[in-house]
Amino acid sequence: FLGIIEYIIRKNRICEQRQSTFYKGAIMIEESTKQCTKCNQVKPITDFHKMKSAKDGLNYQCKSCIRAYEKPYMTKYVRTDEYKAKEKLRRQQPDRRAYNNKKKNEFMKTERGRLLRRKNTRIYNEKYPDKVKATQAVSYAVKRGNIQHISNYACRMCGKASNHFHHHLGYSIEHRMDIQPLCGICHTKVHSSCP
Repeated sequence: FLGIIEYIIRKNRICEQRQSTFYKGAIMIEESTKQCTKCNQVKPITDFHKMKSAKDGLNYQCKSCIRAYEKPYMTKYVRTDEYKAKEKLRRQQPDRRAYNNKKKNEFMKTERGRLLRRKNTRIYNEKYPDKVKATQAVSYAVKRGNIQHISNYACRMCGKASNHFHHHLGYSIEHRMDIQPLCGICHTKVHSSCP
């Protein structure tokens, strides 16, 4: 019985030694560098994509080798207009959209999702402070009763029920309350046509 335990301990030590020196084919030279398994060059770790399944958390091949490998496929299939049109259509399918929204909502209820939302909101608020303040001003005006709720208006462009207030003169202080009711589709069209 003791011989079996000694054998297992010895085997574990050998495995640990192998794991400390080799990372599934890619050898770590220093803390900040790694050797690519494709071109065998030692490169900084910033030249490797992240990969959770790898021992060191980095891909075995460098970014340039992966790019060179994927380039023929990308030019032949992915970057064609036909492929882009099919992908756009696939993403807009109602069942796909419902499934993605369900998954997104489930993720946003987790702690990680809440932290990500807070982080993204903070970044957005710092990037577009005038836009945020203009939106808040309209929201406060609706709460105070100075403006009716958006559902009481029709879209200025197509006449359908509106669900967005559009700041048509910009987001500066003097134009914060210069708004037009628009539906979501028309609002997207207006912003996509603006430079």
